[in-house]
Amino acid sequence: MIIVIAFIATLAPSLLLFFWLRSRNKDKPEYRKTCTKSLLMGLLSTLAITGAALALDIIGSLAGLKKLHWLVWAIYKTFILFALTEETFKFIFFKQVLNKTRFEYSWYDVTAFMTLVGTGFGMLESVLYSLNIDVISAIVRGVTLSHGVYGFIMGYFYAKALKTGKKFYYVLSFMIPYLLHAIYDFGLVPELLEFNDNLAVISVLLALADLVIMILMIVFFARRRKSERYNSPLTVTIQTENAN
Repeated sequence: MIIVIAFIATLAPSLLLFFWLRSRNKDKPEYRKTCTKSLLMGLLSTLAITGAALALDIIGSLAGLKKLHWLVWAIYKTFILFALTEETFKFIFFKQVLNKTRFEYSWYDVTAFMTLVGTGFGMLESVLYSLNIDVISAIVRGVTLSHGVYGFIMGYFYAKALKTGKKFYYVLSFMIPYLLHAIYDFGLVPELLEFNDNLAVISVLLALADLVIMILMIVFFARRRKSERYNSPLTVTIQTENAN
């Protein structure tokens, strides 16, 4: 029964977010189709991420990292094997979505697409957590929409970079979600908690931060749907910059 509850808790928020974002522009069928494609690409990204993670796990083992101090392996596993791999491939699959998009997408659209790529990946990851009976982690990840939140941050700043032409925002679009993700995972390392269980506060605070950002994300999508700044075509901005 607990597993069933965890399973529902992990899927329901993600599906609600998907159908809500998809319905935001009922007069733009291309947008709706791309929202669906973004979610599917997020689900599909799990295959590439799993393969890359397995390869990095083997490389780390062959390099002898597991035989070193537990902190070395913990940093490698959380910052490289998990966070870097997942955020990199989610970004790659997001770019695939944009590259195949033929209509004039906006800041709002780009943010929604990347949010859904992250949500798609997070859905499958949370289901796997619930099947492994890690119920608490599954419910926390599901309710806070952590990967959707990381996707929102990445999409928002990536679109801002496209809008303003400032490369600094490209850096922020990757580094902020990457660091949030890596530090959150690091805070859950069993050896770290055995060393000092008070360090569990790291993940608790970041889970709360995810919740706050999730609220800001909902506010953004609710209030910016008709804003000219966030709904004017980015392709026009890019073409203008290229012409200059």
